[in-house]
Amino acid sequence: MQWKRDNDGNVITIDNKPVLEFVGIKRKDNGQWALPGGMVEPGDTATATLKKEFGEEALNSLEAPETEKKEIEKMLHQLFSSAGKQIYKGYVDDPRNTDNAWMETTVVNFHDNDGSSFSLFNLQAGDDAGDVAWLKLHEVNWAIAVIDVSPIKKHGLPCMSVLTDCSNMNILAAIANLNRCFVRMNHRRSFNNKAHEKIRLAKSILQRNNKKTSILLIDGFNVIKEAFNAGLQLHTFFYADDSIFDEHFSEYIYGIHEECLCKIPKWYLNSITSVQTNRGVAALFFKPNIPPLENISMVNRRHLPVMLICDNVRDPGNLGTIIRTAAAANCSSIILTNGCANPWQPKVMRSACGSHFYLTIYSDVTWDQISRSQALRSRNLYLAECNKSNPYTYSQNTSTPIISKTASEKEVIPYYDVDWTHKAGALLAIGNEAHGFNLNAQFVSEISDIVQRITIPLCHQIQSLNAATAASIILFEASRQLNMQRN
Repeated sequence: MQWKRDNDGNVITIDNKPVLEFVGIKRKDNGQWALPGGMVEPGDTATATLKKEFGEEALNSLEAPETEKKEIEKMLHQLFSSAGKQIYKGYVDDPRNTDNAWMETTVVNFHDNDGSSFSLFNLQAGDDAGDVAWLKLHEVNWAIAVIDVSPIKKHGLPCMSVLTDCSNMNILAAIANLNRCFVRMNHRRSFNNKAHEKIRLAKSILQRNNKKTSILLIDGFNVIKEAFNAGLQLHTFFYADDSIFDEHFSEYIYGIHEECLCKIPKWYLNSITSVQTNRGVAALFFKPNIPPLENISMVNRRHLPVMLICDNVRDPGNLGTIIRTAAAANCSSIILTNGCANPWQPKVMRSACGSHFYLTIYSDVTWDQISRSQALRSRNLYLAECNKSNPYTYSQNTSTPIISKTASEKEVIPYYDVDWTHKAGALLAIGNEAHGFNLNAQFVSEISDIVQRITIPLCHQIQSLNAATAASIILFEASRQLNMQRN
């Protein structure tokens, strides 16, 4: 740190107090300004780590020519020859951290009182810093990064990052008091224990992608509104600014209990959502109740008489698009086998744009469960082959990967030659584009009487279609047929 000086070398003051400035780096991973710092390796000291990290992040010593590296090392040695002044030691939270761990952290201040040391440095961002600059302390409203001394292990997981939440501004206050400088404290909301618990819950849901969790993490105005409209029970509503209610959620605010509201800074919201730039809102909802597969309903005249089965669709974006398409085509249900992505993870929900709440989603279903369901066995099963060269892929646990003659001898027909309006309804199975269906020969043999292989004719030697694209084409063909029949 150093005093801010004018062109004549005089220290600039505000209210007769000198203005303090420090070197800040802008991190590449989250775009936030931070102090140079890093993890202290076993047997090393905080001063040695700070010296190394400052050189790499603020002076780009890693990419400097050998001659410049020696000069940088000499200047760093001069600056860090003193032990510095320890101004803070304690626990801090890392907003990017998702393992419920806290950091034991030490902040050391190296102050260049006359400007003779720092004036020699040519600041240049390097390593994980995207930018570097001298920042005036009183103009900063941000999270400070500090030197970590020892990560605390909780649940057996070490915390790996150094960006800390300075909601109490105690580190900033310590720096200001030490140097007796002018600093205007920007207001920060201090989180209570309940708020911290809710934030940690949101982080754990984002990171762990647990299919069995009963709580959903949702970000984005439209998806949250759809959750409210669907009657989902709210757990926590995170927001950054009070104006968000007047602008976007005025019709819902009166139904939100005060204990469910949690106001946190917008930069902190970025750490608990799956998008890099959050629009100032996120929410935790309780997952809707899904009836057992055995209770799956027969054909309902209000819906498309086609039930979609997704097998081994692992990409979140693909799965979200398929769910959105199924809802748009007015399907009543969608079945996801246990090889599919978690339909309730934030990336899938954002891709589906709130479509989850317009149909029933059965997840982690096995083909054996489908074969045992009387309601499903009464329908014809259409396997959409979207890869010409690999129509079926069988499970590894079967010793006879041979499709039954009855099923294999059936001609593969175009999707538009199927009567999708049959009263009994139909099952449409969409598999993984690259690997096909994860079926076993015994299962296919048992249901060969109701299995029909269909395809989408392709031109120009195109081998396959994206699974979401194939589902869209076939479902809307079924919808077209149904509309023609009704008219």
